[in-house]
Amino acid sequence: PAMVLVEEQIFVIFYKQSPAYEMVLEMEEVNELVPEADVVLVIGASDTVNSDAEDDPTSAIAGMPVVQVWKAANVVVLKRSMGSASYAGID
Repeated sequence: PAMVLVEEQIFVIFYKQSPAYEMVLEMEEVNELVPEADVVLVIGASDTVNSDAEDDPTSAIAGMPVVQVWKAANVVVLKRSMGSASYAGID
């Protein structure tokens, strides 16, 4: 199995293409499936997949709900601007 996670702005583009809404899962549902995934492809969503939200109580995103992609067998991250900080200001 493979999973694709995209930033909210990109999801809007997909939504306008009229995918079946039944295919869109809530974060809790996705997190249940991640450990079964052979590959997760993350496109740009660095804060929403950052384990610091769960592991580092001093992080700017501590306590934020995240997709636990690190539980998949493999993760591929496509980030368009490697030199800039995330939305939360995390490098």
